[in-house]
Amino acid sequence: MHPLGGIAKPFGECTKLTKIKFIPENVLIPTHLDQIIPDDLRLDLNFLRINAGRAFRTMITIVRQHESRYRALCPPTESKDKRCTHNATINRLKRWRHDYNDKDPTLAPAPKIPGPVIYLNISRIAYEEWSKSYSSQLSEFKNGPYKQYHDSAEDFLAAIRAARDRRKVSHLDYHELVQFYRTFMREMTIWEDNIPRLELPSFSEIVDELYEAVEESVENGERLHPFFQKVRDRAKDVGKDD
Repeated sequence: MHPLGGIAKPFGECTKLTKIKFIPENVLIPTHLDQIIPDDLRLDLNFLRINAGRAFRTMITIVRQHESRYRALCPPTESKDKRCTHNATINRLKRWRHDYNDKDPTLAPAPKIPGPVIYLNISRIAYEEWSKSYSSQLSEFKNGPYKQYHDSAEDFLAAIRAARDRRKVSHLDYHELVQFYRTFMREMTIWEDNIPRLELPSFSEIVDELYEAVEESVENGERLHPFFQKVRDRAKDVGKDD
């Protein structure tokens, strides 16, 4: 159990999504099928590709927003110096976790961050205001580009079946088209499986995550426990007044 009452995995990111490279043969229809499919089926396939690409690109934008959640703890009304110092601390914590590899005992442990350079400005109100905007953007994605992509997928599969029923494709070609559809959709799970991770932690949870990162990567980081406990207690008091 975490000392602040939670169990967290700080700085879990989806950054690698921006570096995804799809396997061409999994997303491009085989040449022999491309030569025989009816025009209406080809049109549905093009819509599927277009909408899948749009959904993926939109999700990358949301991923980048999601990764700014720790910075969003600092009120935008604070001075530029305070915001820059808070963001610099977040960057240091992220870099330390990136450099640290607890699965490779042959590597020397990464040196911990000196305590005096740590500065955090944490506001429940600032985080929750930012969360509202982010959650609205995520909802628009799920009900917009992501839904359109899945609607296109259903339309393409329905078109494959219709082509079979109307005998526009042979029995063998039908099964190969279904197999291509399944391969295409399986390839899309590379990014789709990350969508649940785009939900935001509550304020208390993100404070726990941040404390865990500080405790792990900062010299004598446990000494900041009273600061984080005070932040959480103050948030509880504000919640009682709501």
